[in-house]
Amino acid sequence: NIQLYNWDRALELAVKHKTHVDTVLGHRQKFLARFDKPETNKRYLQYKEGVEIDWTNITSKIEMEYQKERERPSGGGSATNTTTTGLSTTSRSISIKP
Repeated sequence: NIQLYNWDRALELAVKHKTHVDTVLGHRQKFLARFDKPETNKRYLQYKEGVEIDWTNITSKIEMEYQKERERPSGGGSATNTTTTGLSTTSRSISIKP
């Protein structure tokens, strides 16, 4: 949802699963900064106050998620997922279960 700029859904899922809220907030912050825009979404403003954006921690959590994906048994076809973190872009292959 972040890659599709579906910010509301991305935050909704992060809050629902109680993980990666900082990741969503951080990427939203970078997105707005790129266009020199202030945050106007009330939900983002609310969560922003209580969450620290630490890119080292965010990058570590993302890498741990990819590690979990690699350790899962393959259950079907695979797709390529391209993720942008910081200034580098990496492609990783993930399994999609039917």
